[in-house]
Amino acid sequence: MGWKKWTLIIIGILILLYTLMGFLVVPMVTEAVLPDKLSERLNRSVAIEDISLNPYTLTLAVNGLQIRDKSGSADFIAFDEFFINIQWASLFKLGLVTKELRLKNPFVRVVRVSGSEFNFSDLIPPGTEEKAPEAGADEAGEPFHFSLSNIKLVNGNFEFLDVPMDKTHRFSNVMFNIPMLSNFEPHINDYAQPMLAGELNGTGVKADVSFKPFAESIETIVDVSLTGMNLPYYFDYVPGGLGFDIAYGNLDAESKIDFKKGPDGRADLEISGVVDLNNLRMTEKNAAELVFIPAFHLEMAPSKPLNRQIRLADVTINQPVISMVRDAGGRLNLKAFGTSKESPAENSRSDQSTAESESVESKDSKASGAAASDSDPFIFEIDNLALNSGTLNYKDFAAPGASAAPYAGPVKMSVENINLNVADFSTRKDHQAELDFSASLDPDAALSVNGKFGISPLTVDTAVKMENVALNQSQPYFPAPLKLVVTDGDLDITGNASLRSKEDAGLSAQFKGDAGIDGLSLVESKTARDFLKWQSVDLIGLDFSWNPTSIILQRLAIKGLKQSLVVQKNGVLNLNRVYVTEPSEKEQPEQAAVESVKEEGSAPAETAEKPMPFPVSIGEIKLRDSGISFTDYHIEPNYSAQVELSKGSIKGLSSQAFEGAMVSLKGVVNDHAPVDISGRINPLLADLFLDIRFDLQNMELSPFSAYSGKYLGKEIEKGKLNLDLDYLIENKKLEAENRVLFDQFNLGRNVESDTAVNLPVGMAIALLKDRKGEINLDLPVSGRLDDPQFSIIGIIIQSLKNIVTKAATSPFDMVGQIVAGGEELKYIEFEAGGDELAASSAKKLDSINELLYKRPELALELTGFVNTERDREVLKNRALERKLRAAKWAGESRKGDEEAIPFSEIELSEAEYRKYLRQVYQAEVLSVTEPPADAKPLADETLTVPEMKSKILERIEIRDAELRLLAQHRVQAVKKYILEDERIAGKRLFIREAETLSPKDKGGYKKSRVELSLK
Repeated sequence: MGWKKWTLIIIGILILLYTLMGFLVVPMVTEAVLPDKLSERLNRSVAIEDISLNPYTLTLAVNGLQIRDKSGSADFIAFDEFFINIQWASLFKLGLVTKELRLKNPFVRVVRVSGSEFNFSDLIPPGTEEKAPEAGADEAGEPFHFSLSNIKLVNGNFEFLDVPMDKTHRFSNVMFNIPMLSNFEPHINDYAQPMLAGELNGTGVKADVSFKPFAESIETIVDVSLTGMNLPYYFDYVPGGLGFDIAYGNLDAESKIDFKKGPDGRADLEISGVVDLNNLRMTEKNAAELVFIPAFHLEMAPSKPLNRQIRLADVTINQPVISMVRDAGGRLNLKAFGTSKESPAENSRSDQSTAESESVESKDSKASGAAASDSDPFIFEIDNLALNSGTLNYKDFAAPGASAAPYAGPVKMSVENINLNVADFSTRKDHQAELDFSASLDPDAALSVNGKFGISPLTVDTAVKMENVALNQSQPYFPAPLKLVVTDGDLDITGNASLRSKEDAGLSAQFKGDAGIDGLSLVESKTARDFLKWQSVDLIGLDFSWNPTSIILQRLAIKGLKQSLVVQKNGVLNLNRVYVTEPSEKEQPEQAAVESVKEEGSAPAETAEKPMPFPVSIGEIKLRDSGISFTDYHIEPNYSAQVELSKGSIKGLSSQAFEGAMVSLKGVVNDHAPVDISGRINPLLADLFLDIRFDLQNMELSPFSAYSGKYLGKEIEKGKLNLDLDYLIENKKLEAENRVLFDQFNLGRNVESDTAVNLPVGMAIALLKDRKGEINLDLPVSGRLDDPQFSIIGIIIQSLKNIVTKAATSPFDMVGQIVAGGEELKYIEFEAGGDELAASSAKKLDSINELLYKRPELALELTGFVNTERDREVLKNRALERKLRAAKWAGESRKGDEEAIPFSEIELSEAEYRKYLRQVYQAEVLSVTEPPADAKPLADETLTVPEMKSKILERIEIRDAELRLLAQHRVQAVKKYILEDERIAGKRLFIREAETLSPKDKGGYKKSRVELSLK
């Protein structure tokens, strides 16, 4: 045979062998050997139903592959068909060229047994590490070329069983398709367009991708959509936990990702998409609700995160409900957001992973060239943000009044109809967004804020309006010691608020507008009595600035202010009981009240010296129809008084003006006593400046009988009080004039009282009251306010006490203020043995008469006294003279040749005196039954006149009755002289019998006197 025939035979044999090998031998051998080899290699049961090969069309089909898991209880990997159609062009193109690559009904089951152990972990060789590519490896040779067409995965099912989390995830009905994937030169710049679709745990997943995997300039476009994702099912995988749970919520999302990387290595990433959340319900770990959002819609406009730019076209939140709770420890439940539960080791690993990631990103950025510098600002923008019909429910278990009635549980508040719109928001420099916010704080209260704000720098310019905010909502937040209850009152605020961020000074804020509180009513919590109320308090033209801080107020208008001051039955003023702290030791109510008053009256000097920390200016304070009521339940009978201020004003109050503000207040006390306060005051200075005059007229005193009965032992029959007070405080120095006038002041009937002073108060009143029925007192006060011992009230009270005490106990010490003289007027002196007034005594009595005239209610008591030694001696001498005259008168009257001389005209010469003295001596000394043993007889030439006089005086007796009669004569002489003044009525003079003949020694005054006592 020729070579041609042999050639055909050989070719025929080769074709036959090729056919037999392709159709029969290779499939049969593979079917017989491959399962066993794979089973041995994988340590798992492997089965292959059928392998078919067409050597002419170069198609390979593997049917019914099944790899069981290690336990053999379930499939690990399986598929119904793997089909590949290789083209003969692969021989000519020196690369793999396929017409079709198909995988039908694949199934993969992955099981996570524990932390990092999976059902395939034993297939990973131990110690396997990824080796870094050697330098120049990319340039070792030409890459393997291929062109794959119609790559399909049909009806795939992938199952992931997470044993530690007790969850199973299924990605079912998976369809995957790539029309063509080629790295041959003509196709390098062609787009590969894979498509993935399926259901992940019931969530529709679809991804369309267009990318150039082999081009020098990489470009990838990914369109991903998720439909109906059940968020709670995946929430357990949040790293470390966030301190809250998602109980319900469905997510729909569509996104487009466009990534480009040019030849120069610069990367560009653009992201856009839409996210919809439905019925998102977030709860605490104890299942208590945190946030419920029925509908949340977010549209991201094309954004470039690598260029630090994110733009949201629309964010809409409909009818969200936020449940905010503050527990008894003061912790807000919303703090659960972002709370990490990772252990320190986990944190460390996380930090390390983050650091490594940042390092890789940094290297990639340097290698490829960053699209934006780290110094470039991050731009975040929102075209439109809308929150519609939101609700905030608030419970507070930590409020001071949460456990007290009427709450007896958490404080509950709600903010409803919350609407927020933000338009054109951006973090770009000097850009401002539009803001519109409104909410209902309660059924009748509303809050609205609208304006503009910016982030870089931080700026806010808004109009704020708050209406009809019920102040009783704040009751639970009153400090526990504050024993007041807000029963009524509404707050209104209208104005413009601004906020600025300054690089060199931080944040500054300002509010300009008006504010007011209407119908405020405060009652005492224990007694339910009114404490404070007003019709309205309006702050008009308020300008408040912070950093620097200043307060400017054009006008403060107060109308219908009513303050109730009540002294309770225990004697404690209600002002001292509205803020109560627990005393360290149990103290008596009276003592507590005294200590409280002491504390009110004293302040540390260093506090008083501190200047006002910021400027304050109030143009005008206007007061209308206001008043103070005072009730004293401690006194019996109870006392009540009213002070009504019809109008008043304080103009020009400023911490930067020394002259002070003009004060003018006019009112009436108890409907009939006008009160007028005028002058200047500036309490805003470092040192208080005050120049005030207080004038009160015709204040009826009879209502004060309860107090006079308790402390004076007498009721007030009648009387009126006038006050004229002038106070000047400057540079911590006080100069005060307190002019007090009591008009027609009379005490009435006696009142039994254990607390009444033991003083003749009536005497003091009589001494102080003039002929017009007036008592005028001038009580000047001066001192320094920085002296801790200085007390204005204390000085005034002590001055009044001293006046009354002095008037009652030492009235003549005060007489000098009325007439000439003083203490000396009390003593009318007489010569020894005499009862005739001396000229000096008459002068004193003239002053006494003037005093009695000027003080018509004074009475005068006259008490006569003698000097028992001097007056007795003088009376004895007078008795001796009478005896001598009587002896001469008896001798003269016996002469019949001459007319008898009257006894009173008898005079004795020296010789006669000696003559009649011898006669009396004989009769009174020598002729008595028992004459003195030492008495000399008349015949004794040594007998002298003094000896005779002495012996006679020894025999003369002056009885106390004669001395008492002398004292009475003296009293009568004084009384007669006083009554010679027709202005003085005799009924005002009283003669008092002395308990002793001789008075007590009074330095400088004779005992022979009449003492005067004022009554």
